[in-house]
Amino acid sequence: MKISNLFYLVPLFSSFAFFGAAHAQTAPSFDCAKAKSFSERLVCVTPELAKKDALLNEFYKTASISAFGTGVSNIKSSQIDWIKGQKTCEKAKEAKDCINRAYDSRIYDLAIYTLFVNPEKSFPIIDKELPAAAPFYHAVYEYVTMPQTPSRDKRIANYFRPAYSKMASTNDYVKSVADDAGVKSPEDGLKSDKNFGVLYALSAYGLEQPISMPCAAMLKKPGISNATEAYFGSSIDGFLPSSDCSVVLPQLPKFVAIEAFAYKKAPDCGGTIIHGIVHSNIRENSLIRMGQLDEILGGENQGYNDDDFSKQNPKAFNDALDELVAYYAKYLPAKKYSRTDIRNALNIHLNKVAEGC
Repeated sequence: MKISNLFYLVPLFSSFAFFGAAHAQTAPSFDCAKAKSFSERLVCVTPELAKKDALLNEFYKTASISAFGTGVSNIKSSQIDWIKGQKTCEKAKEAKDCINRAYDSRIYDLAIYTLFVNPEKSFPIIDKELPAAAPFYHAVYEYVTMPQTPSRDKRIANYFRPAYSKMASTNDYVKSVADDAGVKSPEDGLKSDKNFGVLYALSAYGLEQPISMPCAAMLKKPGISNATEAYFGSSIDGFLPSSDCSVVLPQLPKFVAIEAFAYKKAPDCGGTIIHGIVHSNIRENSLIRMGQLDEILGGENQGYNDDDFSKQNPKAFNDALDELVAYYAKYLPAKKYSRTDIRNALNIHLNKVAEGC
């Protein structure tokens, strides 16, 4: 695996020249003359894997630009993690199949990350790899990018209908939460952005596979970010959508460091409530990254601002604050949040993380 001197991490290794006398119709993304590991050599002599490596590289380059449309995303970190996991396939009994599955999984993830930039390339991958979840991505893409029309709304409602019906028939509690939120049918979920977020989140309970709410969608329509809320404070929240903002937006290493410090202070929670707590914390992390601080600064959270978390680790806190202020100035200048606003949101978030249960 090689990392370029710029910000592109070329999947599995780096540029192409085929290995030995073997020739594939599609070249992989690296120089097969320099292939050393089992995985490298396997890709070079397997046309199907060479094609997947080239496709993965193409998606990766697109995903390297942040969802803001400018700056470098945090994709490199997740790619390094994927490479480490992929290398474990070399020890597997069915190594080729394992590597094939690893490529399919990563290409699927990258297709979702780049959906709002390259839908014509992303949707065929999403439709093929996870057909049950694919309607959710079609629904959010069309809801965010297409003007409201009766035909659009009918199509989106139908995207959700199978999962919504399964949710409604298998868990009365989840259905009652949807009803209380005014989403008694897929059609109700199209009455407002807030309703759409509820429909997206609670219908996901009817799926048998994980799903995310694309950060790019929430940047375009902030009102649907409630799709990533923790609605139950229990293990059910583990079945609901999360966000990919920590991957597709620019990295914030100092913010990540002070948040990790706060997590270490949190007590060990018993029971299933931990699922809801973690889900809520991840959502707030995404809200901070997207510049959607109003919810964090709202009245119900003000009690978490009474204690000054910066006193627990002054340097790390102030480093994270400086990083966020610079991040907002560079990527979110229209938000007009003051340094005090950003500090208060950071303080509230860290106190909630450290409180745990």
